[in-house]
Amino acid sequence: VSLSNLGFTLWLRSHTTTSDHAVQSGHWNRVFIALLVLDLAVLTALLYFTGGPTNPFVLFYFVNLALSGMLLPPPWAWLLNLLSIISFAALFYFQVPLTELRQPASLLGIRETGAPTLAQIGLLVAFTTCSTVIVYFATRLTAELKLRDHALRCSESRQARSEKWEALGTLAAGAAHELATPLTTIAVISKEMQLELESQQASETAIQDIKMVRAELDRCRGILDQMSTDAGHITAETPTFVAVASLLEQVQAGLPNTPARVQVQWSPAAQATRVRVPLQSFGMALRGIVQNALDASPHQPVDLIVSSDAHQLCIRVRDQGVGMSPEVLQRADEPFFSTKEAGRGMGLGRFLARSVFERWGASFTTESTPDVGTEVIIRIPRADSP
Repeated sequence: VSLSNLGFTLWLRSHTTTSDHAVQSGHWNRVFIALLVLDLAVLTALLYFTGGPTNPFVLFYFVNLALSGMLLPPPWAWLLNLLSIISFAALFYFQVPLTELRQPASLLGIRETGAPTLAQIGLLVAFTTCSTVIVYFATRLTAELKLRDHALRCSESRQARSEKWEALGTLAAGAAHELATPLTTIAVISKEMQLELESQQASETAIQDIKMVRAELDRCRGILDQMSTDAGHITAETPTFVAVASLLEQVQAGLPNTPARVQVQWSPAAQATRVRVPLQSFGMALRGIVQNALDASPHQPVDLIVSSDAHQLCIRVRDQGVGMSPEVLQRADEPFFSTKEAGRGMGLGRFLARSVFERWGASFTTESTPDVGTEVIIRIPRADSP
């Protein structure tokens, strides 16, 4: 029995590591029911040689039944229940009796027997081991269910965020397309009005007003283009094996005016690390996080700390800004939520960055302390192939 349970544990761990589908499929049910039937047969055989139903260890029938009820589909559990009843009934007809267990006074109190009998000791040991096994498996099952529930909630959260991301991309692309024509028309008319006013030697105030209209039109078109570029991220981009240095170069290339304020700190292992990500979109997402840090601390440097271990690359973006309160931090990843001044941000940067990171298997966490600063931590799985 111990060998069979050990073998089953090794099989379960190997299949859990490689593919959860194999564990959750009918293959799992067949293996587990076979193991429980084997345990039932071995227990019945042991009871046959040790007194049959008079043996206190008949309680262990309930261990298998409890496990089958918790882990197997109802038809399998009822089948095992039927086999247990048949096995227990057979012990009334076929058994090797133990004389001490057949004595009527064997289960009297110790005060009456004078000393613990074999039946009393056996019953106590059987009860202790049986209850311990049942509680062990019940608590282990509860822990597994909690882990699965947590994983399911995380998966649903990522799926919901991905759906919001795609909806925002569709909205931005549609808005840019629908508004492009009227904005172009207004731009052409305003240009003609400007030329007409200049030719008619109109007042400088009127000319400046029409120039402002033109500038605001250009700003609107720029906002639409930015929304379309950010929210309408190119999902067809395929991941490639990228050196971390190339990824950081991609980030710094989009920050031409502030490279000196970004202080990169490398660990020796990180410089040789490679990751498998889409370079353009990943670089854009990471650049957005660095830009947020620069905006949060306009007069202090931003630390970009890169480290690596055997499993993942860790990038920490740390600023020295005003930080975020717990309430703000809780809402920081919501789309269109921003604490910046009007016109300086649409509240999409963190939301889109998180969506990109999680889409490609990276994790994204934020730690912030008011009046101290904020640290964003991105953990990216290392690539297995060069």
